[in-house]
Amino acid sequence: EGHGFTVTFGGQPGIAMYPDDGTEMTGVSIVGNVIHDCIPAVDFQLIGSGAYDFHDNTIEDNEIYNCYYGVILYAEDTTSIRDNTIAGNTIYSCFLGIVLEESNSTGEICRNTIADNDVYNCFIGGIGLVSEGTILSVHDNTIDGNTVHDYTGSGIYLTSTNSGHLYGNAVTDNTVYNSNGVGINLEASGSGNTSENTVRNNSVYQSGYTPESGVGQGIVLEAMTDGVILDSIIEGNTIYGWNIGIELYTEATISNIDIVDNTLHNGAGTGNDAGIWMDPPPPGQCTYITVRGNDIAYTYDYGIYVGESAYVDIIGNMVHD
Repeated sequence: EGHGFTVTFGGQPGIAMYPDDGTEMTGVSIVGNVIHDCIPAVDFQLIGSGAYDFHDNTIEDNEIYNCYYGVILYAEDTTSIRDNTIAGNTIYSCFLGIVLEESNSTGEICRNTIADNDVYNCFIGGIGLVSEGTILSVHDNTIDGNTVHDYTGSGIYLTSTNSGHLYGNAVTDNTVYNSNGVGINLEASGSGNTSENTVRNNSVYQSGYTPESGVGQGIVLEAMTDGVILDSIIEGNTIYGWNIGIELYTEATISNIDIVDNTLHNGAGTGNDAGIWMDPPPPGQCTYITVRGNDIAYTYDYGIYVGESAYVDIIGNMVHD
């Protein structure tokens, strides 16, 4: 356990733990520390190289700044990064904020909770889960109540880079603002599916927004190559100051999606703007889609755009200005 330390260290990790081959990394508790100025290395890392499993660790109430990564759980050969809790940390002025990364093709990132962290002024992104798994990949994680702001890339991003699936994740009640990239991004960038995910009650915006100043995308669900987007809910989010409020993109099929009760006030005047955008290229199509009760304003091109489609209900939306 590491509780209540102040760590200032140049060029090496502030706290690092490396398990032996074939062992588990579990039960590690890092609470209430101040870790800073560890550039060019990371500040806090759990490295699972050759470990069997990586689970039930707790990283809470730390202050971390001026480091390469804020918190990284990185597994090269482990079966999974699972059931870990990262909560209540303040992380700023790092290259990346919080990262869980699994580079083993048979690995998965699952049932982790990342909650109530404040992550800001991180160059590439705020909170990321990235897996190269080919079977299960990134699933059943909870990202809740975090504040991420003033970053360059994606605020919150869950990514499967191989053929594994990205499913069953909940991204709820987060506040993400001030970026020129993507606010919240769920992406199967290989041939896996993006399915059964919930993105609810998040606030994603640009401060100082005017109707002419939109950049990037607010919320994106994406499945590349042959992957599909299925059985997901995007509900009750407030999004403003973006070129596209909500975008679903795949080269295959988008099906069984509910986009309901969102407020989308986007940037106009830059072209290619839309409140809600779904347009898979042929032969892909949108089926069994519900777009209901959304308030959409200040879009230069489209309020709601749905491409090749069947069984789509667009009900009770307000599109204006």
